[in-house]
Amino acid sequence: MKIFIVVGMVLFLTGCTSSMTVVSLCSNVITYGVTGKTNSDIAVSVLLGQDCKLVRVLNEGEKVCRAK
Repeated sequence: MKIFIVVGMVLFLTGCTSSMTVVSLCSNVITYGVTGKTNSDIAVSVLLGQDCKLVRVLNEGEKVCRAK
């Protein structure tokens, strides 16, 4: 039920934004659900060749990237 509320809010609140914002948000939600990382996390991981996750700083107080 919560997912329907969130999706509904996103769809109704996007009247003032571009469709690319909605596509980006949906892409991040799907990617995070499958991999546990956002699109940015995946891009940074590929560029640096490490296991990077930006949320680690907030949740665990650790560095963003770890060695693979």
